[in-house]
Amino acid sequence: MSEGAMRPRPETTARLIGHGAAERALLAALGGGRMPHAWLLTGPEGVGKATLAFRAARFMLAHGDDVPPDADTLQVPEEHPVFGRVAAGSHPDLFVLRRSVAPGTKRLRQEIVVEDARRLGHFLSLTASADDGWRVVIVDVADEMNRSTANAILKILEEPPAKVVFFLASHAPGGLLPTIRSRCRRLALRPLCDDDAARALAWLAPERPAEEREKAARLADGSPGLALKLLESKAAEWFSRCVAARGDAAALHAIARAAAGAGQRADFDLFMRLLDTHLTRQAADAARQGDVARARRIAEAREAAMTLLARTRALNLDAGQTLAAIFAGLPERI
Repeated sequence: MSEGAMRPRPETTARLIGHGAAERALLAALGGGRMPHAWLLTGPEGVGKATLAFRAARFMLAHGDDVPPDADTLQVPEEHPVFGRVAAGSHPDLFVLRRSVAPGTKRLRQEIVVEDARRLGHFLSLTASADDGWRVVIVDVADEMNRSTANAILKILEEPPAKVVFFLASHAPGGLLPTIRSRCRRLALRPLCDDDAARALAWLAPERPAEEREKAARLADGSPGLALKLLESKAAEWFSRCVAARGDAAALHAIARAAAGAGQRADFDLFMRLLDTHLTRQAADAARQGDVARARRIAEAREAAMTLLARTRALNLDAGQTLAAIFAGLPERI
């Protein structure tokens, strides 16, 4: 088993670092009897949205409406029966809507299909295992729902069953149906500060040298999930080499072809995400320093890069040539 396969999943993760305010907001709603029927958890990918959703689900399934008066987090001990059942995917009052494996190809689908939403309909037709207990639905992630699935979820949110709460995690809520957004209470999770990101990564990957963790955390811009992926891929190395090779077309093309090699789609996508994050940060820095012209050049270069990447994927073009062209077109001093 690879290191990545052994990492904690959101449903098995006992700790949540850097989101105390979000936990307190959920606690206040539950303890005050004002729990909305749906929450939209937003924020960058890998920042902890699904982890928070499962943490809230465990707490609600363990305590119901009886919030302990001294509770200041949503922590449920790992030895609690609810923790184990949620981790095993066997709790009868929890439904997790994710991309499923296609029976024909045995591969993970690219989107959440309506067949999975129909299973949710059956779940909602049942009663809770505890008298007057909560049932919880987690959508991880809502951005991956296709249109039919989104419409099916919307229909449920329009007439929500009693004592059912939805947690929809979303990296890009602007892409969701406006009617879905309007029926959810939004809770934004921000990128972690440097200290919290370092703490999270030290817990997630204690076996990795501190220097490697610090570099990954810095590149990940406050996303422990992204930092963890960087530790287990070649994307960070390729990105650093590309930045160092600016102006050397031959070197850039060699690096680009390596990054776009067969069987490395996940690493290539991660590489492009690093570039997107880096350019966004550079444009923001230039704007803060009053260099509006430079900020505009970087923003335009980023837009062109992401458009070219989308075209490359759609038409199955040569990814190596795409990356070489992207770096050749970037402003100096990125």
